[in-house]
Parts: sequence; C-alpha cells; structure tokens
Amino acid sequence: MRDKFYITTAIDYSNAPPHLGHAYEKISADAIARHFRQRGKDVIFLTGLDEHGSKIEKTAFEKGLTPEEHCNQIANYYLETWKKLNISYDIFYRTHSDIHIKSVQKIFNTLKEKGDLYIKEYQGLYCSGCESFYLEKDLDENGFCPNHKRKT
Repeated sequence: MRDKFYITTAIDYSNAPPHLGHAYEKISADAIARHFRQRGKDVIFLTGLDEHGSKIEKTAFEKGLTPEEHCNQIANYYLETWKKLNISYDIFYRTHSDIHIKSVQKIFNTLKEKGDLYIKEYQGLYCSGCESFYLEKDLDENGFCPNHKRKT
C-alpha cells in the first residue's frame, strides 16, 4: 500500500467567477500534488466551492436567479477554468452537495444531543461584507465597518 498524501486548497466563495488569485493557489497546489504523485504517493487533491452566505444570496437575486442556480453557474466557471489550466484535482467539493449537507447535519445533531448547542437570540451590528458582527467600539469614527466603510 502506497503512502497517502492529502492536499487541499481553500474552498472558494462562489459569489463570483474565478480570478488570478484563485488560479495562483490552484496551480501551486497542483504542482505539489504532481510532485508527490511522481514520488509514488497516493495523492488526494481536493478543491471546491463554499456555496452559502448572504453575499451569494444577494448576488443571485441581483441576477434574477435562485442561490442554487447561481452556484451551479459559478461552479461551471470554476470547473471550466481548472480544466483549461489542467489542474489535477481529485475531488471538487461543493458545500451544497448532499454529502456536505448530511455531514453537517450529523455534526449538528451530535452537538445538539450532547447539549453543546443552545438557541438564544442575539442582536448586534453586522457587516455583510465581512460576514462579522462588530461592537460599537470597533467601528470607525463615523460608526461604519472599519473595512468596508459602510453602516452596519
């Protein structure tokens, strides 16, 4: 049995098509995966897309699409780009896939059964660009998100 070598990239946020930064990371990971394959390792190279979040929903609705329709279109852009660049990934993972949904549900239910999750209301200042909550003291002098300069 050959030694295994696992490599993964960030799963890209699917609110827009791939750009040079995405390609740089995939080409780098691909070079590493190919190196270890040449050395006789059993390589598993994973890449994919994060298909959840308010930015994706907003982008989809601006295009007149459902989030799922939008993500399917974007996934095709990524798959076509990696094919053109001859990226040798083994797994293209999508967070909207059945396997991901079932895995998250299993983790969630396990945590819930152990009493590690609870429901509580939270109200706060939220920046959709950062996908983060902020305390008032962390906003800029105008009360805006320090990164996006927008009202939270």
